[in-house]
Amino acid sequence: MIKMPSPGRLRQGITLLGIFIGLLLWSLAQHRATIKSPHPSHQYFAERTFYTATKLIGSGNKYDVRYAPSSALTVSETRVTLVELLNSYASTMQRLGIVTWIAHGALIGFCWNQKLLPWDTDLDAQVTLETLEVLAQSHNYTEFDHPDTGSARRYLLDINPYYNVTSMEDTANRISGRWIDTQNGKYLDITAIYPKIGDANLLLCKDGHRYSREDIFPLRQVELESVNVLIPNEYKRLVELEYGPKALTRRKHHW
Repeated sequence: MIKMPSPGRLRQGITLLGIFIGLLLWSLAQHRATIKSPHPSHQYFAERTFYTATKLIGSGNKYDVRYAPSSALTVSETRVTLVELLNSYASTMQRLGIVTWIAHGALIGFCWNQKLLPWDTDLDAQVTLETLEVLAQSHNYTEFDHPDTGSARRYLLDINPYYNVTSMEDTANRISGRWIDTQNGKYLDITAIYPKIGDANLLLCKDGHRYSREDIFPLRQVELESVNVLIPNEYKRLVELEYGPKALTRRKHHW
């Protein structure tokens, strides 16, 4: 004859089983957290694009949605805005003691004639993750003017609140920060690089780019649009790796 446990012992067994299952689920959750970096479910920065019949796309897209104008800038207005973005960003970062360098499309322009490309729609710069931390803690969401140019424009430094989530799975927040012209929404994107764990010579960027330390450092001081800026040590190699060798020789561009 099978002897049934008493009601008290049965309740105690059920309670212990519940505790065991709870601990097991918690342990599994902790394990998943260690093998997969958490990432946000939404994108912090948002853009506005103007769709027009013109093929001169340099004025039609890449405006921060908070400051976008009611209609697209002309190509000449876009160029003036980008040059002032570059000038204001470079001089302000220098004044703050921030080390930053230009990247991506602006590097192509420098290689050709030390000018921005006529079809550029925005600008790009990079910093180290440690430098980005300084910007986030001390200068985030600060507006700056730039009296040296005689312009009334004001610029917002906005650091993505998810900047310290370095997982490349966070594809919605690859941009770590922005320097934004509050007059029309044009912007300079800021991304951060950081060393790979276990290999300090390999530098990673959340947008998927990888660099050797020698590719970036020591930085070179040059002029772009007559503005003093820093560029990576092996800038030509980086341009060719990102855009192909024809980026430095091909003279035709369809825009």
